[in-house]
Amino acid sequence: YRDALHTWDINGRPCNTIFDTEYNITTANIQDIVRKNPTAQAIVYMSMMKAVFEGLLGISMDEDIKKSIPLSSRPIGIFGRTRAASMSTECQGRGTLHGHCLAWVELTPQVLQRLAGRDEFSDLISNILDTMVISSLKVVDHIKSVLTDKHPPVNVWRPDCNPESEQDKCEEYISSNMTATQIHSHSDTCKKSKHGEKKCRLAFKRVDCEKTKPIQLQLVTEVANDTDRHTVNTLEEISEWIREEPDWNVAGLYNQDCRIIYWATERPLFQYSDIFNENGELQPDLVQSLTIHAETLHGDTVIDTDIVEKIGRLSDAEKHVFVENIIKRNCYVVETSPTAALLLCCNTNAQVLGASEQAKGVVQYLVNYVTKQSAQLAVVASLVAAARRHTIIYPSLAED
Repeated sequence: YRDALHTWDINGRPCNTIFDTEYNITTANIQDIVRKNPTAQAIVYMSMMKAVFEGLLGISMDEDIKKSIPLSSRPIGIFGRTRAASMSTECQGRGTLHGHCLAWVELTPQVLQRLAGRDEFSDLISNILDTMVISSLKVVDHIKSVLTDKHPPVNVWRPDCNPESEQDKCEEYISSNMTATQIHSHSDTCKKSKHGEKKCRLAFKRVDCEKTKPIQLQLVTEVANDTDRHTVNTLEEISEWIREEPDWNVAGLYNQDCRIIYWATERPLFQYSDIFNENGELQPDLVQSLTIHAETLHGDTVIDTDIVEKIGRLSDAEKHVFVENIIKRNCYVVETSPTAALLLCCNTNAQVLGASEQAKGVVQYLVNYVTKQSAQLAVVASLVAAARRHTIIYPSLAED
């Protein structure tokens, strides 16, 4: 993002750095930049998306490349080697651009669905997915936010550390920014369309899961009048699917895997005993973690003492409410890539598509963004005619 800002100034002209203008980067001023020159915003946005595609996904956005690079020779991205990627861009209500990206990687939805229920592969795939997607925060990361009404600031300046040798420092930075940007809060957007009439259309809160694993769902066929027709049941065990050899004299197609598979990412359900002991006191290891947490973020131990004292003043009833808020809050953590949380410093949502039908549903969802806010020709004909007259009266003076 900083590299993109170093390319264009607030008026869309090339410059050495946007900070030469001494422009105070606040939310109000950024909105002012977008209002004055949306072209500069689009250029910065495309620079950021190009960096995401090439640096994180390991695939180029250039459409002029005709030669296909073998998958084994492609760089490894945050989700493995990327076969292909597609992105739809839309404008949010606040006036900024954001994209919906679909990436085809080595672990395809077909592979994840076929290996679901096979214990010899499920644990291995779960360990791989845990390196790609994170959907939970530690108890210590929730405590401070629950005790205050203010959202923590987003730290856009990454620590100068080596992710391999200083992993704890990087994880602390990731947790800090996820606490600031990755906690879902309901708004009017959750109530849009028919899916938001009865509940959040973004499916928050999420269900808890002790570890990353495949889950088989079963649609409810018989429902009462007051029951959502999209209700599903979770089967205790995944049914076995065997690919049978077809009768080539009758039909030449293999039988399809009709199981509804969903790969749930790790999102543990916290317990009262994870925070307090039998006497209602903070667990000793949690007190130590709070001290380390405060020292890493603020450079001193003043705040951790204040947090411990504030928790100690809670009554027994308030402690149970405190734990319930933390349990609920963890179910509102938006899934993302830990690498993306480390590098992008903004809200991102990375979801694993572990079934063929789920992947088809996402493709259909993205098609709506390609044709979003479409208008009939009779409505826009006058605007097109006015734009045409303007280009005739004021022709371009560019050499190309």
